[in-house]
Amino acid sequence: MLMVVVPIAVLLAVLLVARWASRPGPGPVWDVYWYDTPIARLDDPRAVEMFWAAWRLTVLAEDGTVARALGNRDFWHRQGVRYLNPATGKEPLYALAAGQPREGPDRVVFRGLYGVRVEP
Repeated sequence: MLMVVVPIAVLLAVLLVARWASRPGPGPVWDVYWYDTPIARLDDPRAVEMFWAAWRLTVLAEDGTVARALGNRDFWHRQGVRYLNPATGKEPLYALAAGQPREGPDRVVFRGLYGVRVEP
């Protein structure tokens, strides 16, 4: 039974990311926290390959050290980094930054950031 449910759940997640990535206008939004401090916002996902989406990164941190740390791939895998959907107040069940998370100067590649459509 589990062997059937997991592929179906994965397929649905891929379809959701592809649907949001192909839509004009606002899509899901995630605020990035370093412990309790908001440091960045992820929005405007674009599908890059199966299961993965490149999210636009907007730095909210005023501290230059934190802003520079966002460019380091190790930062995204540290304990204390949290993602929160501002529309729902919920965290994703599972979010994973890619091994090389940066895709250009303003994009970060993730899987597992599935959320609700945020209306303006």
